[in-house]
Amino acid sequence: MSLAQLWQLQQLELDREKEQKQLDRQLIKALTKEKEALLARQEELKREKAEWEKTVKQSKRLRQEIAAIEAKKQALEQELYGGRVVNPKELGHLEDQWQNVEAKLNTLLEDYLNLEEKVATMENCLQVKHDQLVKDMDSYNQKARQVKEKWQEGKVRLQTLISHMEELEAQIDPSLLQQYRRLQEQLGTVALAKVQGGNCGGCGIQLPSMFRQQLKQGKLIKCENCGRLLVNS
Repeated sequence: MSLAQLWQLQQLELDREKEQKQLDRQLIKALTKEKEALLARQEELKREKAEWEKTVKQSKRLRQEIAAIEAKKQALEQELYGGRVVNPKELGHLEDQWQNVEAKLNTLLEDYLNLEEKVATMENCLQVKHDQLVKDMDSYNQKARQVKEKWQEGKVRLQTLISHMEELEAQIDPSLLQQYRRLQEQLGTVALAKVQGGNCGGCGIQLPSMFRQQLKQGKLIKCENCGRLLVNS
């Protein structure tokens, strides 16, 4: 009876290992890479936003410079056309200054328009990426919740398996259980093998007919090839 219970214990232990691997796979593999990718995109978006803010500041500084140049242009026009300056030489000098200011103003205005266009393009791109990231984060969070629920369900199943294992261990002869544990240290979880068609279910070797007779008599027999304890089918 103890060997049959020991076989049940081994099956429960195999189920436990499978359940544990399933939990690890769901938690570590399913979401880790996706989360890392989302965090990388988040950092990229922060860098792009910082670059956009820098460009906005450049545009503001340029607008201020344009305003100052426009004020200077207006002042020159007042001097040119206000009637206070009549000396031809001075008027010529003012005209040159006005032309230089006008040329600089046109250049700055062109730069400003290009910069504003760049700001708008960057802002639109940021908005699109932000909206997509929010959408993907929501999708990830939904998956994470589902995985967490499955993980909790798996924990319940795992705890149930452990409880059943503890109940079985209490029913098995301590010396047999100790021998089983020593075998597991050597062979891994599968320390028992069923006899199938006269062969060892662990390694497949043909067993002597004497072994099968001894098994029927309830004796503990090990496979001479793989060392597992044999159990009748």
